[in-house]
Amino acid sequence: RDIEIIVIDKEDHQAFHARLYELVAEALPRRAVRLSHRQILGHTSVRLIQDRVLKIDPIKQVVKLHSYGQLRYDYLVVALGAQNNFRSIPGAQEFSLPLQSVGQAMQIRDQLQTLYKRQAEVKVAIVGGGLTGVELAAALAHYEPALRDHFSRDQHRFEINLIEAGPQILNGLQEKTRRFVTGWLNHHQVQLFLGSPIKQVKSQQLVLASGQILDYDCLIWAAGFKGLELLQKSGFETDPTGRVIVNAKLQAKGFARIFVAGDAAHYAVTHNNCLPMSATHAIYQGSCIAHNIAAAIHHQSLIKYDIQRFPIILPLGERTGILEWGRWQLKGRSALRIKLVLEFCYLASYLPLGLAWRLCFVSRHR
Repeated sequence: RDIEIIVIDKEDHQAFHARLYELVAEALPRRAVRLSHRQILGHTSVRLIQDRVLKIDPIKQVVKLHSYGQLRYDYLVVALGAQNNFRSIPGAQEFSLPLQSVGQAMQIRDQLQTLYKRQAEVKVAIVGGGLTGVELAAALAHYEPALRDHFSRDQHRFEINLIEAGPQILNGLQEKTRRFVTGWLNHHQVQLFLGSPIKQVKSQQLVLASGQILDYDCLIWAAGFKGLELLQKSGFETDPTGRVIVNAKLQAKGFARIFVAGDAAHYAVTHNNCLPMSATHAIYQGSCIAHNIAAAIHHQSLIKYDIQRFPIILPLGERTGILEWGRWQLKGRSALRIKLVLEFCYLASYLPLGLAWRLCFVSRHR
């Protein structure tokens, strides 16, 4: 039977989110992080509509678009990602720079370079001690000497402050991993402020709940994400963070023809716990959903999403990193090499091999 696959995206490209911090630190050019839909879909029969989704009507099976109007569907995959969670902190959205797109990464990079040219000391505040915040702090600590050489400024330096509301960074990882990363950050003059919730954000000042005030020149927000308001307004049942509740087969609760993947999905692991937002889970959920839609079309049984434990690889600059997989741990350059190989395998699954190779192994600046 005839099957038409349509992809709707407001952008003309996909951002390789796992590499955005490297774009900020000029370790990669923009072409290695920004993949056009033409590169990804050009060799397929998939139809692309570049437009913004206004609402989903799951009863009428219609997606309402800004310019295109209404688009009917038989099966729908919701993979809209998530938005920054500013946690209702006054001034947070107004004064901070999030890191969720290529454009935002370029904006942060340009602001840092402008400040570095103008000031002897640049105070960078990063809010959020999860993987994104730690990766970015490490990349900037490694980036600063290169900036100093580029601008021939002997006395210039970054002051990097990493602010985390909880008592520790990298919550959910092993204690020995956190100790290793904390030691690396301390050695590279990254100042940690743990157990330091933010009460208010002002222009060039952070007010902590303790009353302490931190000055900053550049404020980067990496303090978590939440679901899009569009999903709640469309009538989906969501969790307190706005993620759509799905069953074991990744179907939205109450709507058998709608599947949800990635950061938009709340997939319960236990009664009080769900899968974390993770690009790796999103990739494998996409494969599961593709299988289930094909099975539904042919009146076959659907499969459950198979939860697996994936390795977590945390780069610390460009020379070392740490890999954690269950209780197993690997430190040093080998962790970075494994990360590159895994990225290549992922890109090669949908891009020409030559392009995937160039993106992973050829396009690095330093």
